[in-house]
Amino acid sequence: MLTVTETAADAMRSALERADVPESSGIRISGSDAMSNSSERPGLRLEIVPEKLPGDEQVVAAGSPPVFIDSDVVPLVDDKVLDGGIDADGRAVFKIVSSPGL
Repeated sequence: MLTVTETAADAMRSALERADVPESSGIRISGSDAMSNSSERPGLRLEIVPEKLPGDEQVVAAGSPPVFIDSDVVPLVDDKVLDGGIDADGRAVFKIVSSPGL
């Protein structure tokens, strides 16, 4: 299951506050257009959504906004870590990395 770091949770809260969305909103991880091109590394898209979509899996980490994962990309993020932060321009930035010890 995807793990969410504390800094990623802070960045998600910041992004959701800036977007002025309903409290039920979260971050959704889905495949990008690059996923259809097998010669490229699979791409992922993170976006703010108002609620979980049918078929999505939900990650609930203590103190973190919800993360909704498109069922097609669950295998790509299983046993990974969602890390993040705020860049110099005040925007939330995220990356998905391998879990330590894997």
